[in-house]
Amino acid sequence: MIEMHRQLAISCCEAACALMEKEARSRAETIEMLHDAHAACYHIGQAGGGEYAARCEWLLARAYVAAQMGNAALMHAERALELARAADADAQTRALCLEACARAHAALGRPVDADYCKQEAVLELARIDDEKLRAQVMAEIGSLTI
Repeated sequence: MIEMHRQLAISCCEAACALMEKEARSRAETIEMLHDAHAACYHIGQAGGGEYAARCEWLLARAYVAAQMGNAALMHAERALELARAADADAQTRALCLEACARAHAALGRPVDADYCKQEAVLELARIDDEKLRAQVMAEIGSLTI
């Protein structure tokens, strides 16, 4: 049963990410993207959660930014960071959570807060040992517009 939830979480996450990357989403696709992100979080919770709960909140934050719903994005980004810190998550997860906070603040028109979170995310990069992972996270941070 746990493996089924894990596979469903992956599938829902991939679907949400594909819709987030789509430049011209319809309203129905935006709603589907949010449903997919929430479904991914549900299934990760059923599969055990742990550090991945922070990643799920990150996914929700990014989906809400893409949906232009800044307040919801910030709520999920802050929760992601809270969960990452509580779980003593790895530097990649912490950096992504801070990147989500920066995006949410930027979506709400708070450039000072967005820049602060972005700089904190960059500091976390130094703690990522794997060069490939560090480059992936840097790409996410680098795509941020404040």
